[in-house]
Amino acid sequence: MWNPVPGPTTTSTTTSTTAQKPTPTPEPPKPTTTTPKEPEQTWAPEEVYKTGRWRVKIRQWIEGKDDAGLSWQLFDPENRPAGEGKNNGRSDKGPTGYIESRDRNIKHHMPYGVTFKILESTNLEHARVHFQIEKDMPNCSPGGWVSCRPWFQTEDNTEYWSFRVESCYDKCINSKLLPADLWCNDLNDGMWHLNNRDKFNSFYREYWCGFKGYQ
Repeated sequence: MWNPVPGPTTTSTTTSTTAQKPTPTPEPPKPTTTTPKEPEQTWAPEEVYKTGRWRVKIRQWIEGKDDAGLSWQLFDPENRPAGEGKNNGRSDKGPTGYIESRDRNIKHHMPYGVTFKILESTNLEHARVHFQIEKDMPNCSPGGWVSCRPWFQTEDNTEYWSFRVESCYDKCINSKLLPADLWCNDLNDGMWHLNNRDKFNSFYREYWCGFKGYQ
């Protein structure tokens, strides 16, 4: 019987290839955005505000013959703004106002308020400001029947009226103030300036005053 010659044996090999997904590129980490906290305001001991030196920036103005006024900005012993105000009025009444610390913890307030009145308010030559501290000086009774409250008054433009001060120093036992504790700039350095070139008889001047606290 004829036997065919066997041919080469063919082996079919199937290679199974599993498709692999490409590895995703990791996203870079997002920067963390945090709002920095404002540092908490630090305050000095209460005694600093009760017996320290306070300053007030004064802007005084005259509008013609009938109107005058004063704006003020108060600063505490650490030079922080502590309040502001504005007062004006007709010259026949004399503009008045009240300086006080505002919008802060009572421990950080000025220990008293200060009233003021502008004298001869529309007179460029003789306008001046009288400041009255609204707190009795302790251990003090001048004359034996009334208390003493410190006050001071600016000079006028001509110095006919000079700077005046009453600190109760010579009227009280162990006075809390010296005359130098109540002051204003020399108004030779705070002269009148034309306020508005388009407006007749409109003038202003700026200067600083100061007072020391007491309890």
